[in-house]
Amino acid sequence: MVGAGVGGLATAARLAAAGYQVTVCERDAQPGGKMNRVAAAGFQFDTGPSLITMPGVLAATFRALGRRMGDYLELWPLDPLCRYFYPDGVRLDTSSNLVAMTAAIGRLAPGDVGGYLAFLAHGRRLYERAARPFLYGARPRLRDLLARRGLDVLRIDALPTMDRVVRRYFRDPHLVQLFNRYATYSGSSPYRAPGTLCLIPYVELAGGGWYIAGGLYRLVASLVAICGELGVDLRLETPVAEVLVAGTRPPGRARGLRLADGTVLGADAVVLNADPLYAREALFAPRWRPALARRAAT
Repeated sequence: MVGAGVGGLATAARLAAAGYQVTVCERDAQPGGKMNRVAAAGFQFDTGPSLITMPGVLAATFRALGRRMGDYLELWPLDPLCRYFYPDGVRLDTSSNLVAMTAAIGRLAPGDVGGYLAFLAHGRRLYERAARPFLYGARPRLRDLLARRGLDVLRIDALPTMDRVVRRYFRDPHLVQLFNRYATYSGSSPYRAPGTLCLIPYVELAGGGWYIAGGLYRLVASLVAICGELGVDLRLETPVAEVLVAGTRPPGRARGLRLADGTVLGADAVVLNADPLYAREALFAPRWRPALARRAAT
């Protein structure tokens, strides 16, 4: 496996729990990927995510590993979720408490309270339509999308931009900016990303947010500990130069890794927990890249 971010660690642990021999190669000196930490002047600071949403997903991961999440992590509910400061002096606290959130919006922009309630309802519809095929399922096939309720994916605001959808519900520029910024959770721009991403604020504002006692990096540390218990071979400061592919024509089959120091690791399968564009351009020989690009586009 390439990459020891949260996804890579969770996948490695699940594979090891299923009986597979797993080796994880991570180029950095510590695991975690985007969820990481820095230390300075005797203090530790989380980098990357600032809160946890959908804790049930984490709990399910621990259960799949034969563990109880509460034995590793203590989650604190957050209220307010976030405090926003604007250049004109406006300050706004967001909350998953509907009464508190509508009151805060009412003090800022009374005319947008109804829009907020409608926006939450729309976000719920998007979540109900998109969650099963895209969030909780494997990559959907055409027959999956045409199955019962599958046609719901045609009504997930995939064509209008997120900014356009947000402006359907809000007039106040502070609120437009606030809800647009949820696109950055996935590294996207609200002016280019599909309106489907409006399900992200729904998940946070309706479902709540949590902090992990001791810092979010405790999640990474817990997964590393479980990987060790399950026999995962975690190799830090081990950059990968190439995914080795058997065959001369696409699609081929991944058969191992060539490390930056020239070492070759054979494998029955290779899992990439890395940015897809980076992996395609940096970790595969040029002859495989067009096929990978076509596969990503279909």
